[in-house]
Amino acid sequence: FFFFFFFQAEDGIRDFCLSRGLGDVYKRQGINAEYMGIVKLMEKAGDYSYFCKMCRAPLFTEDSLEQHKNAPKKLREKAAKKATECTSYFVAQQPWMGVKDYANTGKLHCPNAKCGQKLGLYCWSGVQCSCGSWFSPAFQLHKAKVDRLAV
Repeated sequence: FFFFFFFQAEDGIRDFCLSRGLGDVYKRQGINAEYMGIVKLMEKAGDYSYFCKMCRAPLFTEDSLEQHKNAPKKLREKAAKKATECTSYFVAQQPWMGVKDYANTGKLHCPNAKCGQKLGLYCWSGVQCSCGSWFSPAFQLHKAKVDRLAV
């Protein structure tokens, strides 16, 4: 008895297929009316707008930022060991945040349902910035998760 085994070799030949490229991924994502309203507000607002780094969903404008200065050294002893430059944006509450009044703390996710990237957190009782300043209530978005773009 003889047994024959046939294996199909991988030779790199594929059927012809047009590449969609990376741009199609974003075109296929649905954009609802709420996003369009936010985009129109951003165009009228400040010099810079802030977007989700993963999907480029609009988040807030320069006008929504909570301005602060570095806290005195006594108040930021723990924070001084880590960094003196802010690693987060603190903003006013935005309509897309979906903050629950009954929860003291929670996570802030991208408003694009297909993305869902964790962008930061909120805390009604307050959060300390990496520079030492305190914000209460705090809506903190991490700079590593947000793009700052000129409009």
